[in-house]
Amino acid sequence: MSKAGANHIAWNGLEWREMLSNKIHIVAIGAVCFAVVVVLSASAHAGVTPESPEVQKLVTNALQFLEKNEDPRPGAKMLVGLAFLKAGKRDHSRVIQAIDECRKMVKANVPNPELDVYTNGIAIILLCEASPQKYAKEIEFFLNRLKGRQKPHGGWGYETADSGDTSQTQYGALSYWEAHRHGFKIDAASVDRLADWLVRTQGPDGAWGYQGKVSPTDYPVQQTEISNSLLAAGMGASYICADLFGMHPTTSQTKEEEQEVTKLPAALRPVTENGPIGEPQTLHALKMTASKLFHAIDAGHGWMTKNYKIDIGDRRFYYLYGLERYKSFQEMFNSIEDKSPQW
Repeated sequence: MSKAGANHIAWNGLEWREMLSNKIHIVAIGAVCFAVVVVLSASAHAGVTPESPEVQKLVTNALQFLEKNEDPRPGAKMLVGLAFLKAGKRDHSRVIQAIDECRKMVKANVPNPELDVYTNGIAIILLCEASPQKYAKEIEFFLNRLKGRQKPHGGWGYETADSGDTSQTQYGALSYWEAHRHGFKIDAASVDRLADWLVRTQGPDGAWGYQGKVSPTDYPVQQTEISNSLLAAGMGASYICADLFGMHPTTSQTKEEEQEVTKLPAALRPVTENGPIGEPQTLHALKMTASKLFHAIDAGHGWMTKNYKIDIGDRRFYYLYGLERYKSFQEMFNSIEDKSPQW
């Protein structure tokens, strides 16, 4: 996996990287820090890294801006707190404020219009990053809320609409993945419905639209309002489902190979990292098959090959964080090591 593509943190903006045991980790930060995406993504060929002075200065300036400016929305406070948390400032007042917002919602335990899908997902990721052990009860609360608001067809979307929203659905997938990485139990049936929705809302050209039109059969139906951003969202979510189900065709082993691994000295055996709550357990798909999921992924690659570009105009930064997640998972699944990938 490329250094430019892996180990990054991004959600609507700010990105910097950290190693996460062969996992791609993406979380949200905030629109004020979009410039960091550009520096880290566009300057790979120039040798700029997350540790480079100019990048560190950019992050410092962004954090100073966030200290002086405040958005009253709970989700925005969580984003800002997450920015400081990932910058290593765990005791910063904005981190404490963000966690307090989460705990207020849990204590109230009533329907809250401000707890939309995005905020729900951000809360899970923030608390997992802060302390999955200390905030286990709160994380479970938000996971249950997230599962409860999943639509019957498997996607997530606006409460006033029956359709699933590809943009919102990627946040449901991402927060599931984050919680699972820390050992929390994720309902396999929920992920199975999610994967099915992704497969059935992919158009015949391989693209996803804004409000997914669910095919009633195994034959795809044309989607509307397709874009590079939504393609990246659908691909990232599809890869997450495959990862949760342990569908890794490039890493499959025969019984003989597995036996050989157990004969190796302990220091040379692959290490499985336990999360703070417990060891992540691979989920078992109920109806979804690897062939269906990877067929969708291959079709998505085909669309992006024909339509790939960086500057898509409006919302290009929103697109970039999704693109990096999608491409980083692609590199992981295909065991690609490229320090400066063309994408």
